[in-house]
Amino acid sequence: MKRMLLPILVLLITAACSARVHGEQMNSSLSSDHMTEDNQQSVITIETPMTVSETLIPGTNQTLKIKLVEGSYFEDDHPGAYMGANYEGAFEFEISDDQGEVLGRTKVNDFYQQESLTFVDSFELVFHDYNEDGYWDFTLGQPMNSNGKLYKLFTIGPDYTIRELPVKDHPELYISGGEGSRYSVKLEMEGEEFVYQSYDQLTGEYVHKALKWQDDAFVEVSRDIRDIEDTQDTQDTQDTRDSQETQVILNDLPETVTELKMSLSGKLEGELLPYFFYQIEDGHHYLAEGRIDVEDNGDFAADIRLKSPTNGFGSIVFYGDADHDGQFDVEKDTDRKLGNSFFQFEESLIVPLSGLETE
Repeated sequence: MKRMLLPILVLLITAACSARVHGEQMNSSLSSDHMTEDNQQSVITIETPMTVSETLIPGTNQTLKIKLVEGSYFEDDHPGAYMGANYEGAFEFEISDDQGEVLGRTKVNDFYQQESLTFVDSFELVFHDYNEDGYWDFTLGQPMNSNGKLYKLFTIGPDYTIRELPVKDHPELYISGGEGSRYSVKLEMEGEEFVYQSYDQLTGEYVHKALKWQDDAFVEVSRDIRDIEDTQDTQDTQDTRDSQETQVILNDLPETVTELKMSLSGKLEGELLPYFFYQIEDGHHYLAEGRIDVEDNGDFAADIRLKSPTNGFGSIVFYGDADHDGQFDVEKDTDRKLGNSFFQFEESLIVPLSGLETE
């Protein structure tokens, strides 16, 4: 009898470990569990769909789900936008009734040029009929940088499929903050317009923008309203003035970065500091940061090596030295912005978030 207890115990422990993946996601099968030496992440390849978003459609008995149908799951314990349970790969919108009957499916990645998407932890969608056609609409976002996400507008069609609501001249909306969930925010209504805010990294202020439904598409209404706090103290005002008077002017920066390095050159205009700082990020992680020394006439040149990006969007922001100690202090120096620039990464440089190696 004692000889039989050991194999039974091993079987029970193995079954328990296999089931402990992510609480409510017990409807999914997982395989290929492995641990990378560099990032110490256990990456699990899924075999059946995993639900990452589940929201009741208002006024109906129907539910809209977002499911990971092909890809991987892993836990990221590094502080940042992707800390938590990560679901990465190909996703699908699924509408079902209260009996579980599937009414319609739409591939999410079709709206993103088949790029791999990543969502962290579960979340709900925020519904509103933005174009007043009687069908529910919602926003869905992916991180752009530490100050905001890129959102698309979607609508539920009468045939239970999901369609994208076009925004003229804007394939995606850069939105900072907003009321809602981690990946879905509500656009606030002002009269006949829907408003949102974007963080301007150059000025350090929030720019308010507005959309209006016109000729079967949203169009941006011309606005330039800055959200400036009246309670700024004297030091904050001086820092803002200094940032506006001193700027980093880059020579031509390629729209697409094709290798894991950047050659920067240009001129520091205004207050001639002997150096300034920079940070480069891809919306998920910082890829490089450091100091660039400046010649007496303000000219500068530097070659910067980059970590591998995990999506196609990149940005570089330049900062002054707030306390003049020669060292980059994230808490202090990032309040004094001297300029910024956006660019894209060539697809061959992009690595899955689950395969990111930390140094």
